[in-house]
Amino acid sequence: MSNTALSDLANDTVIRHYHFYTNREIRRTKDSALSLQGQALGIALQNSRWTIGAHESSFDLRLMGESPTPPVPMAEQGIIQFGRKRAGYLSMPWLQWQGSLRVGDSSVQVSGTGWFDRQWSALKLTGRRYSWNWLSLEHDSFRLMVFGLYDQRKDSMYLRATSVHRNGQVQYHAPESWMFEGSEPLENRSDKRQFPQIWQLWIPGMDLKVCMKSRVEDAVISLRALRHPFMTYWEGPVNAWGIYRGEVFQSRGFIELTRH
Repeated sequence: MSNTALSDLANDTVIRHYHFYTNREIRRTKDSALSLQGQALGIALQNSRWTIGAHESSFDLRLMGESPTPPVPMAEQGIIQFGRKRAGYLSMPWLQWQGSLRVGDSSVQVSGTGWFDRQWSALKLTGRRYSWNWLSLEHDSFRLMVFGLYDQRKDSMYLRATSVHRNGQVQYHAPESWMFEGSEPLENRSDKRQFPQIWQLWIPGMDLKVCMKSRVEDAVISLRALRHPFMTYWEGPVNAWGIYRGEVFQSRGFIELTRH
């Protein structure tokens, strides 16, 4: 599955695009594990420059992006390991994008800052066996990624936070060294899904305390395949404010929750 989200934070608008791939549809190139090519999605990296294209009958997105830092593994050696299971996860937190977007008959030029990540594993994350939560937080000095994987009993399988600093330094934070929790769930949903709308994050090792609030009133998404819903989760931009190394700051972030 590929997921593309463009946020117009000035107007509290998010445009999303999803595509589900069959095994035959994806063709991986041999020269780079970072590149892939499918019928509706293309991603390529060449000379520190990214090219992304997502295409459907009523949707067309073409972006080019550059980053001053190389891809960052979200765990040591780039491999997440929980029990006998292994997964790869990398992130590009400082990309500058520009390109074009077409939705229906309307086209517009787009530009701004962006974050790209890619995950791959042998886990079957659909089918209600596993769930995951993650947060991406921006700051003038760093970009922070917090994520967790959970099994069908909702026990933590893997928790990790990674901060990427402007100078290229990468810092990993063990599960016992930070806390992330949500409150004030969204009410009056017919499917009875209760996802938080306010979150708190505390990482003593970074001298960081953050509070976040959703910018989109109802960002619950129900994905469907073969006309049947198989995954419901919350995903959207958030406002963030807090204290970092004794100084007050305001920023923004993006949160995805499948566990609530």
